[in-house]
Amino acid sequence: MRAHGCIDSAAGLGSDGHACWGFERQEEFVAAALDFLADGLRYGQRLAYVGAEPIEEQRRCLAPLGDVERMVDSGMLQLFQLGDLYRVGEAVDPEVQIATYMAAVDAALAEGYKGLRVAAEVTDLVSAPQTWAAHLRWESAADRVLAPRSVSALCGYRRDALPPQLLADLAAVHPAANAAAKAPPFHLFGEDGELVLCGEVDLFSSDALERILDAAAGEGEPASLNLEALEFIDHHGVEALARHGCRVRNAPPVVDRLRRLLELNL
Repeated sequence: MRAHGCIDSAAGLGSDGHACWGFERQEEFVAAALDFLADGLRYGQRLAYVGAEPIEEQRRCLAPLGDVERMVDSGMLQLFQLGDLYRVGEAVDPEVQIATYMAAVDAALAEGYKGLRVAAEVTDLVSAPQTWAAHLRWESAADRVLAPRSVSALCGYRRDALPPQLLADLAAVHPAANAAAKAPPFHLFGEDGELVLCGEVDLFSSDALERILDAAAGEGEPASLNLEALEFIDHHGVEALARHGCRVRNAPPVVDRLRRLLELNL
């Protein structure tokens, strides 16, 4: 199973890692990005860094990676300002962004790399409330669609610029998040064509689970959930899953007991 849960380092997430990194100072995100991108060098992935700062400043920040000029010139490392890849201030179109990243990883694979690794500081994409719902859907969709293509991403969000609930919800749709992101006690992420629910769900986190299911499942078929990494759930959580029509497998015994007692279908 992909690396998941609360992390204290952006290293060691694997070739398909996806982590939410909350931070207060820009240098905190840069330090995490350096650890994350250094792993990509070892995996043979193409590296990309996306930020609000000018490209020349990005070059200076990433100097600890090695010969940045050589890496940029060879295509091993790509540097972007946020507006190069996104319409800042507008709601993200998940389908358009997925197509953009699919083309990027296809190009990387065609040129002999083992995948694509992106460290992106994306706080400005959620600066306006009208962008929040679409961005949550984008992060969830990207996790499900791009990870199987050997895309790994570190998504940075500045804590003082976002409402705590929004940051927590964003952390929950990533398999992993650092403590500063203040994720709820669960994560909902993609794995082998289905969603994995890991961690704990109770009275205090069941509302968050409903919001995350709304973002992750979308319209159409009910979500298929793998519960093998679920550590605890109470009846509030089971009722939330039932309201969303979730189909579950690898359910712990407590889920079976609760759904029988409550006469729920899962």
